Amino acid sequence: KKCHQYTKIICCNSDRSGINVEKMILSPIWLTVLNFVFYAACSTSPILAWSQALSNLILVRSSSKFCQSTSQLHLSNISDVAQFTGAGTPRSTLDPGDIPTLLMKALELNDFPEIDSGLTSMWEFSDTQTKYIFKNNITDFINSALETAETFPTSFYGVALNGQSWVMESEINRVGGDEGWIATQVMKTVSSDDRVRRW
Repeated sequence: KKCHQYTKIICCNSDRSGINVEKMILSPIWLTVLNFVFYAACSTSPILAWSQALSNLILVRSSSKFCQSTSQLHLSNISDVAQFTGAGTPRSTLDPGDIPTLLMKALELNDFPEIDSGLTSMWEFSDTQTKYIFKNNITDFINSALETAETFPTSFYGVALNGQSWVMESEINRVGGDEGWIATQVMKTVSSDDRVRRW
């Protein structure tokens, strides 16, 4: 399982930790070799490792997420991403100020630790109005978010799932002081097509 995660990180993840992998993207041979290294670590058969690496390359080259990747794609810290457990569900131990960053990280790593786990957490944290709109159907919500992300790069889900970067530019500002139940925070995003937005 860990090997599959590593391969996916190399091919698809868009975390902005600073290691540019543009040359890997432009070179199928290099990407295949890199895949082989990870698979070989988990397999006793070199032939099986090469087969897995080549199969993965074909899948990645044909995936929409890969095709939409830009030259700004970066490689995450593999160890950190492999250990990412997702945002989970609302809980009393969470500080409200940590929730925006936690959910953005979960969306950025949407398929870790499970497929669409980031969007699943967004559903769990959403209010009753969102669930009413989707008639309490999480599958419809996830499909809608994925479709929006693919169709509109500068939409919230477009930048959260497929964007180049995001950063919180301000601290949490609670309206009405520490006991206030409304809060604001400014976030800057850069979409997959290089457009900047603030939220």
